[in-house]
Amino acid sequence: MLLDSIGPHELIPLKTMVCVRVVRNFAGLVFGRAFLDVSFFLPREMAHERVRGVERIGPRSIAHRVRLTSPADVDDTLSNWLREAYQLGARV
Repeated sequence: MLLDSIGPHELIPLKTMVCVRVVRNFAGLVFGRAFLDVSFFLPREMAHERVRGVERIGPRSIAHRVRLTSPADVDDTLSNWLREAYQLGARV
């Protein structure tokens, strides 16, 4: 699994999603019948054709949402975004 290759983390199941946490939350997962929405938190707003939504959730945290509909959607681009979010989430 991609998340396992990034580093040790904790999955926190909530009513509507699963939070992915190292020291702080760095990603979130929302499951649908034919998709998986992956959100990751970065300090800057990023424009990319794969990013379906952007939401400011704090003064230095912006959530970016990407929809996955096939295993091919898990690629180096997504991996790099999640690795960056993980590094930021690991800071105390």
